[in-house]
Amino acid sequence: MNLWNMVNELKSPAYEWVELSRLVTETTVHHPLFPAMTRREILNLKEHGAASECYDLVSQYGTHIDPPIHFTEGGRTLDLITAQEMLFPLCVIDLTKEFQGNPDYEITPADILAWEETNGKIPENAFVAMRTGWTVEGAKDADGEEHYPGWGVPALELLVERGVGCIGHEPADTDPACNVKTDGWQAEGYWLGQDKIQIELMINLETLPVTGGIIFCGFPRIEGGKGFTARCVAIFPK
Repeated sequence: MNLWNMVNELKSPAYEWVELSRLVTETTVHHPLFPAMTRREILNLKEHGAASECYDLVSQYGTHIDPPIHFTEGGRTLDLITAQEMLFPLCVIDLTKEFQGNPDYEITPADILAWEETNGKIPENAFVAMRTGWTVEGAKDADGEEHYPGWGVPALELLVERGVGCIGHEPADTDPACNVKTDGWQAEGYWLGQDKIQIELMINLETLPVTGGIIFCGFPRIEGGKGFTARCVAIFPK
């Protein structure tokens, strides 16, 4: 197919385009270890004829990409992530029921194999998104303790065997909250240590098909960059 025709086809009413990234503001959800974004005016239209602002935000702010360097000494930085790694076939594993029964749920190899039993083997270089229905509003219990689901190392080992290129999830951490408290970020360290990338704090996963879609993730090409706010969009047939 001619690429121009392909673009016109994807933009036709036959396809859905879904925003998977949070709006970036001073109140955007971010990891509690990090400060909120600030902004200040540099130029304005009335005085200068042009409008510009300076933004001060942590590299992992809102919906963001984590490159290997985020957890791995000598790992690839943002400028070394290839253009081909910004576009993937999309697979969505829905664990909403499991999360509702256990707010600290850890995805296992059995979950992935069960998904494949129904949907076929996860393709090489896919983006695998874990949907749980987690929201920041429900992240803490009555005692103020954090609860959110995450990936287990054995599950990620299986995805490495499958040749998966990127994972994504709704919480701000790869590991479940209960694991972080006791063992630290073992799953995140493992995944990024395999020279993989991930997207965190995603939204709208409930609107996506389990298979058949593609995902595009955009982010700046910062020299030595250890992460940055990302804009991710899913495209799939209606």
